Amino acid sequence: MENAIAWIRFQQTFGRGSTRGQDLLTRLGHPCALFEMSGNSLAASSLLKPREVERLQGDGSEEKAQEILERCHSLGFDVLTPDDEGYPQRLREVYGCPAALYLRGSLAGLDSCLSIGMVGTRKNTGYGEQVAEHIAGELPQGLGDWYISCDYGTVNPCSMGLWGRRGEVWYRVAEYYHDSRRAGVQHTDEEYYAALEALAGGRPIRGVVVDPSAASFLECIRRRGKYRAIPAVNQVADGIRRVSQELRAGRLMIGAGCADAIREFGAYCWDLSAGDHDKVKKQFDHAMDEIRYFVATVVAPEEGAGTGFFAGFVERDA
Repeated sequence: MENAIAWIRFQQTFGRGSTRGQDLLTRLGHPCALFEMSGNSLAASSLLKPREVERLQGDGSEEKAQEILERCHSLGFDVLTPDDEGYPQRLREVYGCPAALYLRGSLAGLDSCLSIGMVGTRKNTGYGEQVAEHIAGELPQGLGDWYISCDYGTVNPCSMGLWGRRGEVWYRVAEYYHDSRRAGVQHTDEEYYAALEALAGGRPIRGVVVDPSAASFLECIRRRGKYRAIPAVNQVADGIRRVSQELRAGRLMIGAGCADAIREFGAYCWDLSAGDHDKVKKQFDHAMDEIRYFVATVVAPEEGAGTGFFAGFVERDA
């Protein structure tokens, strides 16, 4: 119980996902070590704001945490902390994971089943419900205009997505994802090309949209002559905006079988250490990148841009 109270106090002091709080945990190892620090040590810490020091030194902080714990138990809620064996492993892997989970029911199977976390207010918004329907949605019959998007990687993961269209809506039907670190095996361009062909499954692919920096793989596709290789439009902030717009408008759907894309949707986030600059964390972003490539290049290209080819001439004076 003492450890649970320490975790609740920690969450009450720093909130959820605090960088300063996570840095303190990394340094000290456990909230109990933080609450055992002297007042002078707390005040001298560069990681703490004055109001946080006041909360930590406040006489009522421990009593308040005790009251929260007792109130939860009286209402039939369990309180799970990272010290508990039942705390979900998937959450442990998230930077700044919640210090306390207030739970009624069971989390059995959470780590083994495909799941999506929708973060927001307790009351669902129309937009939140709409996006939930567009991720892991049902796939219709009669798709056409097939494309494949690719974020190439040898050491980093390689992600490919198969896209088909029906009406104004694009559907991510299937995917290929290879993480060489996890698998312990790096693949060559030729092996990735074989994976691309398998993903295409004999469909008439109109083009393969590839990370423009993957020059060797683009050339590998061109040499084979079977698919049109398209260097992707790679503007990060604008591409993220376009993906968000297409999801909101219902013109982009992710099939339930695309487990790695769904997983990355839940982990993709802005880099809070980048200050005033809009910069995403370069982690869990490989399926996200190739989805962004596809949307910015094929689905909603910038006006005047595109995947076609134009040649012109101007007559010179003799």
